[in-house]
Amino acid sequence: MPKSAWPGQPGTTVLAAHDVTYFSGIGGLHRGTLIRYASPCRTYVYAVSGHQVVKTGSPIYSNPAVSELVLETCYPPNALYLTDERLL
Repeated sequence: MPKSAWPGQPGTTVLAAHDVTYFSGIGGLHRGTLIRYASPCRTYVYAVSGHQVVKTGSPIYSNPAVSELVLETCYPPNALYLTDERLL
């Protein structure tokens, strides 16, 4: 998301994608699973801390004291229609 922090910088980086394309394996992520985000210059590693379902358009708050990654996709997974909830 354009207004989120860059990976590795203080604050929250938000990456959004469809669960049937880039995030097709999101259902297999569990607490402690490592996620690697590779940029042309560096690879950043994040650990999954949990998940939650929110209404579409709900704010995602950023803590400038930490660098964290939030993955956002449609909920329920594999829905082939517009939904009013998102999986974070």
